[in-house]
Amino acid sequence: MFVVLPVGVDYHSKRMPVVTFTLMGINTLIHIASMVMYFKNEEMYDWWVNTFWLAPASAPWYAYFTTMFVHADIFHLLGNMVFLFLFGSCVEDMVGRWRYLAFYLAAGMVAAFSHIALTPDHFDSILPLGGASGAISACMGAFVLLVHKMRVEFRYFIFLFFRFWIGEFTVPAWLMMTFWFGSDVLGAITDDGSGGGVAFGAHIGGFVMGMLFTLAMKPILRREEAREWEAENQPEATTEEAISPIPTDALIHIIDNGVQAGPYTLGELWQYVQTGQISRESLYWYEGLPDWKKLEDVF
Repeated sequence: MFVVLPVGVDYHSKRMPVVTFTLMGINTLIHIASMVMYFKNEEMYDWWVNTFWLAPASAPWYAYFTTMFVHADIFHLLGNMVFLFLFGSCVEDMVGRWRYLAFYLAAGMVAAFSHIALTPDHFDSILPLGGASGAISACMGAFVLLVHKMRVEFRYFIFLFFRFWIGEFTVPAWLMMTFWFGSDVLGAITDDGSGGGVAFGAHIGGFVMGMLFTLAMKPILRREEAREWEAENQPEATTEEAISPIPTDALIHIIDNGVQAGPYTLGELWQYVQTGQISRESLYWYEGLPDWKKLEDVF
């Protein structure tokens, strides 16, 4: 037996992921309630599935919302919650709690419609859809564009002939996401509509929405990062000597470990330094600067 699980990312959050933890708690409590019904009252559980899961042919309107909070079994729940914690908490930290909450809920509904659009029977389908994976896929799509240079840590478990091995490895986030998204596209193409248990269309729609959301948000985030940097580095004195050496509208080029990169805005550069993607030992230059200078003198 061979199992591979993602266990971490090398992004360092600046705030507690309150919204992500709340969503994880809600999903868990709802699943516990559904399992109580399953073991105690079969008729009540059937009512639960028919009411809160999304079967397009017969589902009430609110099922397009509730479908993202129901799960088939404990493994379905745990798998989704691991990915939600790893990637949702990072997106929450980068875009802000209220934006993230609105994005997550909207992504779950977009994923549901994408699933319907890519299934053969569309709105006449009687197969129920449930799970947070569509909204989580949107978090993954947002994550890969926001911090594509991050690395994802995996742990593997091998059990063979009564011997057990455990190890770990890391891969770039963009590589993992490309493989994951490609697998969903291939699954959607080859799916015969029999309901194999994976909502490929929901994953695809959520992932694409996450990327589009990030593209729309990036200009706003850059301006906010620049203002945040200015606020954190605003000197108490008002003398000319205390003014930041890099203008806020400068396009900055970097030489990091002998490799030139950029140009970056001041906000982008600050974020990359904070997350460790660019070393403080790098050199920087922008138009009008007579020579390259050390980045550690600024950050």
